[in-house]
Amino acid sequence: MQNRPSSLLPICLLACLTTSAAYGQTTTDAQREALVIQARQGALDTSIDGLKTLYHQTRDNRVREDLVALLVRASRNQEALAVCTWCQIEDYSDSELANLAGAARSAGDFDQALEMFRALTYRDPSNAQGWLGQALVHTDMGSYTLAQIALEQYNQVAGTTTAGLEAKGYLAARTTNAMQELDARQALVTQDPSNTGELQALYRLAVGLGASTAARRIMQSNPDVFSESDRLWLTYYEGVTDIRLGIHTDEPSRTANGLEQLNVVLRNPDAPQELITVAEYDKVVALAELRRFSEAEALAVRLENQHGQLPSYVTRARAHALNGMGRPHEAIALYEGLIRQFPEQATNPDDPLNEGLFYSYTDAQRFRDADKLLQSWRASEPEQRLDFTRTVRIENPNYQKVLLLEVLLEAWRGRPEEATEQLEAYQAQAPAEPYLWVVKGDIERDRGLPRKAEESFLQAIPLLPPDRKEVAEHGILLSRLQRGQWRGTTDEVARELVEARPSATRDDMAREWREMRAPQLSSTFERSKGQGSGTQASREWRYEVLLEGPRNSSGSRPFAQRIGQYGEFEDEDLYASYNIAGYEWNLYPATVTLAAGHGSQLNEDFLALAELKYAHNDHVTTESPRIF
Repeated sequence: MQNRPSSLLPICLLACLTTSAAYGQTTTDAQREALVIQARQGALDTSIDGLKTLYHQTRDNRVREDLVALLVRASRNQEALAVCTWCQIEDYSDSELANLAGAARSAGDFDQALEMFRALTYRDPSNAQGWLGQALVHTDMGSYTLAQIALEQYNQVAGTTTAGLEAKGYLAARTTNAMQELDARQALVTQDPSNTGELQALYRLAVGLGASTAARRIMQSNPDVFSESDRLWLTYYEGVTDIRLGIHTDEPSRTANGLEQLNVVLRNPDAPQELITVAEYDKVVALAELRRFSEAEALAVRLENQHGQLPSYVTRARAHALNGMGRPHEAIALYEGLIRQFPEQATNPDDPLNEGLFYSYTDAQRFRDADKLLQSWRASEPEQRLDFTRTVRIENPNYQKVLLLEVLLEAWRGRPEEATEQLEAYQAQAPAEPYLWVVKGDIERDRGLPRKAEESFLQAIPLLPPDRKEVAEHGILLSRLQRGQWRGTTDEVARELVEARPSATRDDMAREWREMRAPQLSSTFERSKGQGSGTQASREWRYEVLLEGPRNSSGSRPFAQRIGQYGEFEDEDLYASYNIAGYEWNLYPATVTLAAGHGSQLNEDFLALAELKYAHNDHVTTESPRIF
């Protein structure tokens, strides 16, 4: 698409080959014309050899003109430039200058080509070929402003032409001005709908711009121009576009749709190997983004074994997957390697590698490394940065992100009071920042304050964007489960796990709900040595084993308990144990426990107990005495 337009080589070739003397014909003219006719009949090399001999014999200007034209036609550009090394620019005719300028451009001698094209416009400012040639050579040389000026001059002289549109497309391609190139390509196709080369160029441009709908329309309108391979490539590009947009806009459903399109390509037995490879690379990215971590890692391992080192964007997705699988040490190695290779990506405002490395450090319990990373990162981030126009200062999202991560690090290092104090200082500066409220809720849950946590999450909801409210909503559901409000909440949790998009908070909610419902087995052992007289002087061992069954949707569950004691008293071994089975009813905010059992070893007495607990708030719980 960006090749120099071959159709823009001198257009005067045919005219100079048919030039003849206006009055009478010399022997030289007759020989020249005969040789030109040979060229027309296909004997191009024979004609060139004859014209060379004739020119050396006669030094005739018209012979030279035809010789230059035929050499350029045969793409023997260096020979054309060497026909008359002693000639000055003023010695050449207009058609000769145009041919030689084109030959110089094709040979890469842009300075000579530019000098000759300029000579044409000096002679005649209305010489369209001179302006067009200057536009092309300036584009070759990277002088894009001068190329645009020359192209405008050409359009004034010649109007809208195919050659001018091709030059416009060439300039647009070199300057990556996709919209200008699209305009030029569309105009060329409008002029000549049967131009398959331009149709394919327009299709590739539309694909590159992400205009897959337009690309598919072009393909459907011209089915004979495109192959089955082209159609598979378009499906691939549409899939990749959906994946990238899904990631950028945080729409997992769009990412999932893109993944399905990649699978369509991969299931096709006629897909070329090159397409299969790039489609599988992008599939790793999609799987990791959809939090299908084990699938992403398995595919990444296979691709690495098959093709060697993975592209950087695939390596990054693999690091994300490894951390999600609970293998942070492996993720750290990948993140650190990427940062060494692309240091500027460590602090990229849109998606900094430092963030992924931080979470991997903390998951690996490498808190010192996480702290060093944040200190270094914060030192490199100003509180404000310029926007994309480079004229307006805005809040630096990376700086805000580092402050938030510092709070999380304090909490995860077992310093909830310091984290809370730091968080409150940040909230005093930015009370409407929703993620500060979310982090506050998470910290309060970790501290065993679920009611306060729910209040914080509720503060965050109206401040969050519509597509991010689930971050706080999931926190509210977990807070209710934690304080025992299971009735109704479990239905909401189950619905969210089915309907919510893949996210870290959804995974956390699924894990915590699974852990809260699961049966548990716990045991404790104690040893005491009494002093003095009486029973308190005994040496005693005590153990307790508690088996709690799974919770139902209301949070209630059965349990069984054995308590055993062994002691020595007055040199005698004493044994006692109690076996109890019961049920715990969750009647939030009250909890009722009923149990029955019997003793053994010292006695076989029947045992029964009843207990009532009432949670007034996060700090005060009333507990009735056990009734036996």
